[in-house]
Formats: sequence, structure tokens, C-alpha cells
Amino acid sequence: MISPLVMKYIVPEQRNEAEKRVLNGEKVIVTSGECINCPRQYYVLEKFEIVKVSCPHCGIELKIRCYKNGNIKIERVFSK
Repeated sequence: MISPLVMKYIVPEQRNEAEKRVLNGEKVIVTSGECINCPRQYYVLEKFEIVKVSCPHCGIELKIRCYKNGNIKIERVFSK
């Protein structure tokens, strides 16, 4: 089960997938990260691949990579 506060701040691109997992009774593992632009936290589903998401607070696009040792790498995506 996920707390409502964590569910509120999951990045918008992964919120539907997280809701489906909760409804199906699956275990949902999230990792917290801190935005580069605004110093507020957000949550992403723990996937070990590069994912493009946007911050739920300020809306900037970020490229996130979760590692199995618990580290998280965050880069800002600049549109051309």
C-alpha cells in the first residue's frame, strides 16, 4: 500500500501505472528524488532503466536513472 501523500507526488507519467499496481494488490516500490529546479521531492517507480519524466511541482523535464544500489542519477532535458 502507498500513502496518499506519496501517491500525490509520483511523477505524472507513472501515476496511472502506480494506481493500477495498487488496485491489483501488487507491491509498488518508489524512489524519492529531489528536483534540480525546485528543491522539492518527487517519487518515481523504481525501474532500472532511463526514464523521461516531469517534476509534479514545477513541470521541468528530467531524465532519471535508478541504480540497484539505491543511487539515482538526475539530468535535465533541454528541448531544442
